[in-house]
Amino acid sequence: MKLLRKVQSFFPQASCDSADPADVLITIVRNVANIDGFRFEQFCYYLDVYQTTRTMVLSRKPNSQSEIDNLRDYCDVVRFCLEGFRSTTVEMLCREIEALFSRQQQRMVAA
Repeated sequence: MKLLRKVQSFFPQASCDSADPADVLITIVRNVANIDGFRFEQFCYYLDVYQTTRTMVLSRKPNSQSEIDNLRDYCDVVRFCLEGFRSTTVEMLCREIEALFSRQQQRMVAA
């Protein structure tokens, strides 16, 4: 529950036309896992590599600060999820992220 509140704080204004946060997070997790030499035990290291590389690419584009900020926020959420779920594989982490947002959606519909 604490993790859900922390994650929700990053997406307070989720609009219907924006990308599904779970999809974005899972894409980041899978992109990190595709980095050469990736080992799940060092996920945070590879997430830092991914974030740094993407930030350099984005910074070459004009007016990209909001994209860079979003990337930072999404990577922070992936870190929170990794710590909160204590996942041991990429697939487990992806399933937990999907389930987290699924539970969030169920709560919103019930409210």
